[in-house]
Formats: sequence, C-alpha cells, structure tokens
Amino acid sequence: MDLHGDRRAPDLCPPAQDLHDETLQEPLASFAELLFEESLGSQRLNHWWPELALEEGFRAKTLKVQRNGGQGGCFPCHYDNSGPPSKRSITCLVYLNPDWTDGDGGELVLHPFLEPDIIIAPLMRRAVFFRSDLILHSVRPSSAERFCFTLWLDGPTNSREDVNLTAKLLRSELETVDFLKRSPVQRSVSRAVNSELYEESLLACMSGMPGCDEMLQGHRQHVTQQLAHPQLGPFVEFLRSFTCSETVRLCEPLTADVFRRKQDWARRRVDFAWTLGSNNNHPVRSCRVVWKFWIDDD
Repeated sequence: MDLHGDRRAPDLCPPAQDLHDETLQEPLASFAELLFEESLGSQRLNHWWPELALEEGFRAKTLKVQRNGGQGGCFPCHYDNSGPPSKRSITCLVYLNPDWTDGDGGELVLHPFLEPDIIIAPLMRRAVFFRSDLILHSVRPSSAERFCFTLWLDGPTNSREDVNLTAKLLRSELETVDFLKRSPVQRSVSRAVNSELYEESLLACMSGMPGCDEMLQGHRQHVTQQLAHPQLGPFVEFLRSFTCSETVRLCEPLTADVFRRKQDWARRRVDFAWTLGSNNNHPVRSCRVVWKFWIDDD
C-alpha cells in the first residue's frame, strides 16, 4: 500500500489512511490488527482505570496511519475532541521514525491549559497518550519525512458539565483555575485565553495558503466577541494572568534516569503522569485518573 499520497508542496494537510476503510485492511494487516484486537486499547486502559469507562469493540476505535512528506506539513492548535458529537476520549500517537534528529521538525507540542508547553520529539517507538477532550495540541512544521499512526478510543465524553460554561464558573478564584485545568469545559474559553498561541500556530501552518485570511478573521472575531462580553471578558483576562511561558522538551528517549528527573519536575510543577513500561510492574496502574497524558518509549 502506497502511503505517500499527495505530494503537494508544502504538505500542510499530511495524508492519512483510515483503517475503517476495508480496502486498506489487507495491505495494512498489522495496523488493522490494532483496530480489531480487543486486548489492546480500551480493554487494557479500562483495566487500569475503570473510571474512564471506555467503550470496547472496533467501532469504538479509529486508527489512522499518516505520512508527512517533510515539506512543512503541520497542524495548528486543536483538541481532538472539540465538542459534540465527538466521542473521542483518549488519543494515542505512536511514532515510526528511526532516523529522526533534532532539527527535522514535526514535534508534537502539548498545550495543557494554563500549564507549561510540552515539546515531544517523534522518536521511533515513542507512544504518547492524552485526553482527547482535555489537551490542546499542535504539530510543528516538518522538514523531514515523518511517519506515525494515531488510535482514538471512544468513551463517555461531552456531558453537560463538560460543554457548558455556566455563570457560576465565571469567578476570578484560584479554585476555578484548578477546576478548568482538569475539565473539558476549558474548551469554551481556550481560544480567547490562548489567542496569540492559536494565531501563531495558524500562521505557521497556513501562511500564504488559500483560506488562511478567513481562518484568522474567524479566530479574531471569536476572541473579540468573548472579550466584549460583560462577564466573560473580565474572566478571560483573569485566566490569561495564569498563562505560562515555560516549556519542557522531550527530544531524547526517556531512559530511567531521564524519566526520574522529568517525573520529579512534573510532580513539583504540574499534575501530569510520566510513565515508562515494564514487564511486571507497570507504573501506570498507580496513577490517578486525573492524569492528562503519559509517554512510553519502550
């Protein structure tokens, strides 16, 4: 199966192959197995975290194989689950780039709400898991060929509490900030709170391309409307005071020593779970369900 797809320059929308397409399941048999194997994905995560209540069965999964041609392909800031009717609960990215080096680009950047950015290199065999409805993320422009596949797992998302920013939440209090860091309702104000970040990522991916001006105009109009609201505007400004300019870079494999240092940093600064797999004692089992993402390089 030829995964090279369209060789547009720049390849701003990297071609992806959806394994629900039955014509791809035979030529991409190894990937199709991931789609149909019940012991992988939802079943395993439900064993570790029953609170996630992920749906099981291949219809509750989506798997896409992606090739980026290295001509600037990237993705601007987005949530994989931006709201109803999406049911995506968990995103799993697995990278397949044995020759990636610093400078090749194509890094995944996680933008946890009001927390430091996490820059993750697309190293071979690196898996990154995160909440589809909770982690804003983007992909930097790639100057080298880049392969990955993404598995999305469905679950009970987008409840009324997850999508409705109620008046009682519009309080300039630290308790509200902590709540929004852990709640998908952050999506209601993310674009206004992180307006410069959204605009920068749009320009990095779309500058000079058809539709870029319209997308920027729509973004700016949305932000302007929220800032003009008598209650929402001051609340957005309050949240902006908590934005963080720090970043964490993960451009080397997470050896035990690196993992220990990163984990110590995470425990001091943010509510993340960084884990490495092992045969007999998987640290994931001890993590609380409030985790936002984890990385496994084994």
